[in-house]
Amino acid sequence: MWQREYKLINKSVRFRKRAVTLSLILLASIFQVQAAAPPALARSVFDYGVKGDGVADDTISLQAAIDATPPGGLLQIPARADIKLTGTILVQGKSIAIEGSQGEGYGKSYPRLTWAGSAGGTMMRWVNSNSSQVSGLYFEMGSAAVALDVDQDTTRTATGTIRAGSNMLLCPQCRFKTDAEGYKATDVGRAMTIVGAGASGRVLSTTIKSVLSPTQAELASAASASASSADVSIASPYGNNVSSSNRFERLTFSKKSADASTAGLRISYWSVNNNERMQVDRSSCFFGGGREASTTRGACFKIGDEKVGGGSNAFNIILTNAYWYGPSYGVEAHTAKIISINSQSNYATVDYKLTGGATAQIIEHYSEFQRQFVTSVGGRVRISGGFIGNGAWNAAFPLIYTDGGNLFITGLETSNQQGITLADAKPTGNSRLVIDSASITALPINYKNFSQGVASLMGADRVGLYLGGADGVGASIQMKGTTFNNLNFMFNNNLSTQGNGTIVYCQDCVLGSNPCKPGGTGAFAKRINGSWNCQ
Repeated sequence: MWQREYKLINKSVRFRKRAVTLSLILLASIFQVQAAAPPALARSVFDYGVKGDGVADDTISLQAAIDATPPGGLLQIPARADIKLTGTILVQGKSIAIEGSQGEGYGKSYPRLTWAGSAGGTMMRWVNSNSSQVSGLYFEMGSAAVALDVDQDTTRTATGTIRAGSNMLLCPQCRFKTDAEGYKATDVGRAMTIVGAGASGRVLSTTIKSVLSPTQAELASAASASASSADVSIASPYGNNVSSSNRFERLTFSKKSADASTAGLRISYWSVNNNERMQVDRSSCFFGGGREASTTRGACFKIGDEKVGGGSNAFNIILTNAYWYGPSYGVEAHTAKIISINSQSNYATVDYKLTGGATAQIIEHYSEFQRQFVTSVGGRVRISGGFIGNGAWNAAFPLIYTDGGNLFITGLETSNQQGITLADAKPTGNSRLVIDSASITALPINYKNFSQGVASLMGADRVGLYLGGADGVGASIQMKGTTFNNLNFMFNNNLSTQGNGTIVYCQDCVLGSNPCKPGGTGAFAKRINGSWNCQ
């Protein structure tokens, strides 16, 4: 009986195995068919007339390809294509992906966009695009100022002047966006509302007929007879007025002769609103013009702008595995909030220039041959791990400098460079410094300039706290000393001549000596009137 039941069970099991196998084969064949079929929304730029031979002007064809790509669509650029541009490519108000295909080999096998337009132009501009992606492209910038510009546009209000009965509006604060400023002249056709300041206060609703200059526009309708000055409201045509959650990966920005206006990737240059959650991954800059320190070779990644005022709402801008060679500034950020992870740099004058209270977290950055690593005005900077070293540094500049900000340094390693200061602050800037597990024994810190105090948790095996203030006012507490000859190790050379009110424990001082003498079994030493007292 049991043999019959066993045969039935065995037969059932074999049937189930066969059914499962057939099901898996069927599913695999389905997935193979699906994988073989190209995505429904994917198109090649060659489908729209792009030549990609580096000779023909592909500006109009590439713009047509982008305009024809629907929201959520993918536009592909084949490997080794060389697309010549003479004008700015504009992506506005929609979410798409532009993907360059990498061929065999390294570096230049990526498709490239080559600028052949007027000097100072912008190669590609993205406006109010959300959840978009640009990947696998090589930007040969030539005489262009900006390779890739990403910003948000919104309805803006300003005060301008218009003559009675005229259709010519002068509005310096309107900042009409023309190609001269690196933007497409997209203000043409925009709706405008003008409230005249004349007796009637007539409201004029019209559109922009043409842009004559960055400050002057011709309107489709004339102003009232009583108008002289006006409150001008220019409506944004791009919908959400948000540029966020965009991703830029495997991009290379190259310019042989960079200048002060050069920027590889520029984010939130004009706008103070809604440029957020951007990720820049495995992207690089190579800017020529010399290896010496210079402030006129532009920025690889420019977020906000100190002069124009953008960037205040550019937050969660994340750079991963970025690399730059030769720019004045690797990252130049104004009022923005950035995170940099595992990046590397060579021959940058300043790796991170932060102004207007911009905050930064810099994690495991490897930097060589630069003048300064970080300069910060009013912001909070956290440096975790990484290495700064090699090359001839400039003793006139501290590697890390802050004016009115807070510095947190953890696990940073440096090479030994004579006469180089690791960290300094503007004495009147109300700055604070916290150091933890940093291998910085060879580089001094101007602790006295951090008026809000210094905490050295494990800096070169020292544990201490500087309470801030000028000499004779501030105080220091050292909880673990070394030897009398190395008292100055806590705050490098400064403690030997400054710091009245400081108390340390000297492991080989003679108890009761005044001034302190070495050769004893240890004593607390207090800095009084410029000398150490062990009584």
